[in-house]
Amino acid sequence: MNYPNPFTTSTRFVFALPVSRVPDVFNIQILTITGKVLREMTKGEIGPINIGRNMSQYA
Repeated sequence: MNYPNPFTTSTRFVFALPVSRVPDVFNIQILTITGKVLREMTKGEIGPINIGRNMSQYA
């Protein structure tokens, strides 16, 4: 979960990937409380993805 929530100017996404290999397709979605997609970041926008802990380069 990102802090502060909600954020106003920028945030970086920290996430864990507890799998044996990095998936070919990977997206992060920013949603409203009602589930509407505000922004979707693709694997290319997120930056390098590794097994374990990651922090997106997208801000």
